[in-house]
Amino acid sequence: RRWTTKAKVDVFEMDHVIFPMNIGEMHWAMGAIDIKNQGFRYFDSMIKSPHPNFVPFLRRYLVDEHKTKKSKDLPDPDAWDLLVMDPPVPQQTNGYDCGVFTCFFGDRFSAGRALDFQQEDMPELRVRLAARVVKA
Repeated sequence: RRWTTKAKVDVFEMDHVIFPMNIGEMHWAMGAIDIKNQGFRYFDSMIKSPHPNFVPFLRRYLVDEHKTKKSKDLPDPDAWDLLVMDPPVPQQTNGYDCGVFTCFFGDRFSAGRALDFQQEDMPELRVRLAARVVKA
């Protein structure tokens, strides 16, 4: 919550809040709070379902954030649940491209674009990602 206070950001005025997640210090995935549709999204190139604590943790975050920002309780926090990813997110077929997948999950989802890439696209996407980092 501290970052929203320092930045004077109200997450409830956004469509989505996206964030990378490091799982077991070995794997990257992406989570999203879908404010507009009152749910949570999980983007993982290896595992199809999130950790059992994913939804309760994000629900608790929203309850606390709403109390802080709006000075009142979040209406019906139990209505916020995991939203089905349809179509399912692209899956990797090796043990080292999760970071590139995660970056492009965030890039495409935040722009409202389809997750229309696959394992075979990773060499090209890796070069594009490096070029964007160098340019920034």
